[in-house]
Amino acid sequence: EGLRQNSVAARLALRRLEHLYYKHDSLIVKAAEKTPQMGDVTENRQQFIDDMAMMLYKYADDGMKTRAMLCQIFYHALHDRFYKARDMLLMSHLQDTIHQTSNVGTQILFNRTMAQLGLSAFRNGLVQEAHGCFDELCGNNRLKELLAQGLSSQRFNERTQEQERAEKRRQTPYHMHVNLELLECCHLVGAVLIEVPKMVANAHDSKRKVTSRALKRVFDNSDRNPLAGPPETTRDVIMAGARALEKGDWQNCESYVLGLPVWQHLGSEEVSERVRTMLKRKIKEEAMRSFLFAYSAYYDALSLDQLCEMFKLDKAIVNSLVSKMIISDELFASWDQPTSSIVMHKKERSRLHHLSLHYSEQVGKLIEANEKAWDQRFGGYGDKFQDKDGRGGWRG
Repeated sequence: EGLRQNSVAARLALRRLEHLYYKHDSLIVKAAEKTPQMGDVTENRQQFIDDMAMMLYKYADDGMKTRAMLCQIFYHALHDRFYKARDMLLMSHLQDTIHQTSNVGTQILFNRTMAQLGLSAFRNGLVQEAHGCFDELCGNNRLKELLAQGLSSQRFNERTQEQERAEKRRQTPYHMHVNLELLECCHLVGAVLIEVPKMVANAHDSKRKVTSRALKRVFDNSDRNPLAGPPETTRDVIMAGARALEKGDWQNCESYVLGLPVWQHLGSEEVSERVRTMLKRKIKEEAMRSFLFAYSAYYDALSLDQLCEMFKLDKAIVNSLVSKMIISDELFASWDQPTSSIVMHKKERSRLHHLSLHYSEQVGKLIEANEKAWDQRFGGYGDKFQDKDGRGGWRG
């Protein structure tokens, strides 16, 4: 930069940034105690990264600016500065234009950044935002390919030798890998917490849809296997937790989900403990919502103290959750303030009601199909029964 060779300085800064953005500050501090960290700093490292990125925004071309932006977003997400990373991504509009570029390496870096952004949201307790980041990556069983952390054996034979060599050259080095099992676990747990209460609320609705493709696939596989044994894999354990959550059994759900060893890979012990505490609270809240959806029709009233005792939640949290459900018409009930109880209004449709509606809908479709078939064959209902004068053939 001092020699006014700005393009060369920008290329060097990008190369340096790509060697630094994926390393946590605490890791650099520990490594510096053993050996000097050439080309890196241990103090004010965030400012050091930001200065390099700003120089790239000033002198680099569009492709290098995009990579610098993604590296900077990844760095902030790695250090749990989720809102700053999210705002940078939204202001750059990269999510709208990244798939139009022909640079596969930049698309891989974008996928890695979205994965790290989802982990950052999950570590901060933002389950809905984390699910939004993970859904595109984990929804199609191509996570390894999208992050360039392995070749898919199913698609391996479709490539030519040149394509295979290019794919191998693009693979992410092992020390830069994002834990795939952790990504899948965070995605499925988030999907369970979001989708299971909705599934219980619409249990008798024939049109219900599960928005998470990965969770739907896991549920379908479980339903097709009637002789399932004890859960073994991560997916099996999360599935068992989801089944317990459907019944409002938060103790079993918590033991399944929090018993997974993958949570230790989230970060430091402090971060891991914070995430476990968040998951305990979320599981209890969603278990209570599922319980009310599933069993409110069998109660005339429920005491606030009883719900607090059943789910080990504070009165303020239970009051807030139930009030939100009442306001959004998810729960047909009202508060009785003198007795601190929830009075049910018994407006929920029964299973017989749902089956009757489904039956009438199918009959309507059958009638419509018969009308179309008749029109195609005879040209309309009335044509068959009209005489030469155009009057109906059936006359008294």
